[in-house]
Amino acid sequence: MSNYLMVVHNVYQTKWWTRGDEPNVPLTNSDVNPWVLLGPVLKGEKPVSIPVLKDGTYESWGNEKVYKAGDHVMVRSNGYVAKWWNQGETPEKAIINPNDSPWRQMTESEIIEVLKK
Repeated sequence: MSNYLMVVHNVYQTKWWTRGDEPNVPLTNSDVNPWVLLGPVLKGEKPVSIPVLKDGTYESWGNEKVYKAGDHVMVRSNGYVAKWWNQGETPEKAIINPNDSPWRQMTESEIIEVLKK
């Protein structure tokens, strides 16, 4: 059974069971996103553009590097912020299990602020 959700005038459908995953969080890799955008709600509406970071905005995440709280990294065009000291913990874990991950995905408003600079 598919579930549907309307967010900011867009309709999304789940690809699999999900909990706590926001459909409008910017992800460049659709394989890890449990939502698929079906389109705008009303005729004539256009999907909302989701901002993404430009290549090189932050350094790419590295498995061997030590990160401390507040450090920023990128995996593809997705930005992540370290919540606490970590090493070898992939930021993409924040998408699957945000409570146990030492990373959190940057919010849309944070990305917009970075893009203004």
